[in-house]
This record gives sequence, structure tokens and C-alpha cells, in this order.
Amino acid sequence: MSRFLWFSKKTESRDFNPPSQDCEFILEETNEEKNLVVYITCDLKWNTQCSTAATTANRILGQIRASLSFLDKATLRLLYPGQIRPYLEYAVSSWNPYSRSKIYLREKVQRRATKMVKSLRNKPYDERLNDLELMSLEERRIRGDLIQVFKNYQRS
Repeated sequence: MSRFLWFSKKTESRDFNPPSQDCEFILEETNEEKNLVVYITCDLKWNTQCSTAATTANRILGQIRASLSFLDKATLRLLYPGQIRPYLEYAVSSWNPYSRSKIYLREKVQRRATKMVKSLRNKPYDERLNDLELMSLEERRIRGDLIQVFKNYQRS
């Protein structure tokens, strides 16, 4: 059985008839589809994608916390970009979070990660990022968008 996702601002449902009557498959309407670990909904809102990415990254942070008794700056600088940030930034150019709540949901994971270093716990978030030589996820997203625009401009 195949499924299709209908993109429309209208709320009524539409029937999709197969091209011929002797088709061997039936199309089933869905409200959400997962393709290459990116969740697409019929209203094109990225709530599921943002929450799934944050949940997965938080689980990995929990595993790191449980497996390491002591976490210093150097270790976090190795683990965070390699193990956690990829989940928060996978295909972000397509599902670019634009609402404050979705941006905050992703930043919250990075805030939690930077607090795992004992010497940085009492510092503000910006200072923790500076000490770890990291950028906020929002700054990285904007930087990535600018790089993509520059590449597209160079091609034309």
C-alpha cells in the first residue's frame, strides 16, 4: 500500500484516483511522512521534525552523562560536534526552524550540553559558548544560509 501527502491550505479532503482501474496498489492519505529522517506534514510545519531532533540529541546527551563521570572542555569539544549537533542540524536547510519556540527548543539542547562541564555551569550561556569556542545553533544556521546564498550567487 502506498501513501501520499496532500499539500493544501484548504481543509477539505480530496480523493486521488489511480490512472487506471487495474492498478495493483492503493493510495492512502496521511498527514505526516518521514523521508530520510525528515518529517514532512501536510501543513508544512516542522513541529515534529524539531521535537524529534531535540529528543534524539537529548537522549545522546543523557547517554554521555551516564557513561562519563567527568567531562572537561576538551572532551565536550570532541563529543558535541561529532555526536549531538548532527542530529540538531541534519537537513536544516530544508526544514529551517523560523519560529522562536523551535529555535529555543534546539538551543535548549546546546545549553544543556554546555552545562555538563562543571567549571562552566555557573556562567551565562554566551560565556560558555565562548569558552568552548562554539557558536549558537541560530548563528550557525544563519551562517550556513549565507554560505548557500553565496554559492548560488557564484554559480549564476
